[in-house]
Amino acid sequence: MTEMTGVVRKVRLMLSQHIGAPAVPVVREGDLVEKGQMIAEPAQGLSVAIHASVSGRVVEVTEKYVIIYNSSE
Repeated sequence: MTEMTGVVRKVRLMLSQHIGAPAVPVVREGDLVEKGQMIAEPAQGLSVAIHASVSGRVVEVTEKYVIIYNSSE
């Protein structure tokens, strides 16, 4: 059995999740997000929405990914 220790401080969420078009970010650097909140909406055609896996502050947004600094302890 593996025991997890520590807290992941930064999470990078890729906007391209499959062979379809990358999702389009709906957040900006500095935004506060909640776990489960949509951070990128589907592009036209084959695409999917991306949701935050942690609560925290968005620290970087690019065409390829969004980085969130985890505010959870």
